[in-house]
Amino acid sequence: MKKPSFTMCSVLSVGTFYLLTTGVLCLFQNKMIYQPVGIDVGDWNFVDANDWVEEIEFESEDGTRLTGWYGTSSEARGSVLYFHDNAENVATQKHEFIRFCQNLHMNLFVVDYRGFGKSEGIPSEAGLLMDGRAAMRELNELSETSPEEVIVFGRSLGGGIATKVATEMGARALVLHCTYAALDDLAASKFWYLPARPLLTNRFRSVEWIGSFHEPLFIAHGTHDALIPFDHAERLYAGCPSRDKTLVRQENVGHFDCANQEFYSRLGRFLASLSSPKSQAADDPYDLQFSIQ
Repeated sequence: MKKPSFTMCSVLSVGTFYLLTTGVLCLFQNKMIYQPVGIDVGDWNFVDANDWVEEIEFESEDGTRLTGWYGTSSEARGSVLYFHDNAENVATQKHEFIRFCQNLHMNLFVVDYRGFGKSEGIPSEAGLLMDGRAAMRELNELSETSPEEVIVFGRSLGGGIATKVATEMGARALVLHCTYAALDDLAASKFWYLPARPLLTNRFRSVEWIGSFHEPLFIAHGTHDALIPFDHAERLYAGCPSRDKTLVRQENVGHFDCANQEFYSRLGRFLASLSSPKSQAADDPYDLQFSIQ
């Protein structure tokens, strides 16, 4: 049997396809990475129907107009700066406002990055990091706090922004949920056949940034997360020098069902521990059953 032979034409075809694919990744990476949703997604009436939530307009560091929602609790025990996932906006966070403001008794500020919701602009790593810092300053004004008093929360895409803001500006604590250690590492593992890592300008190297964070850290991640593997959580945990850090393994949970009862109960105990002795944290009223209306 004759062995198959490759003609010069086939080699050129494969090479051309490879170069074109690499070029597309390089030129259109922002559109491939970010999935901003506008005002056609979410419950935008929620902010009008509840007097404890208001829409806030402010500017990013480069003047880009941003929008966020600020929810307050009548029994506020602190303030949370929340950075949401891809394909989300403030109007998809109805349940988060109820959980944090009503169940956990925290003030909550959720910001839409540039290009998301009503916010202007086009997403990029540099742009989102500017938006994150501007959001911290805005929350400090709204809640009359300093960065060191704010709990910074990042889910999935928002994890990189949360980590950078907390390490650069300071934070009372950092919460990371189903997020990546480094976006370029994640891309390199998924597109192993392309030189993804050197071509990406959106890298979000959280695993490097978190090396300077010494305040309390809470990480939770599903063991069955097919989008962002669990080992990213382990790398973040190992890379943080804090002496007060927690890694929650959400067993048999994937990327899109991780915000469950178990997660919020464990998060509640962590938040209680920030102001209560460890021995009393388990009996704190933070640890409760959540009802979503």
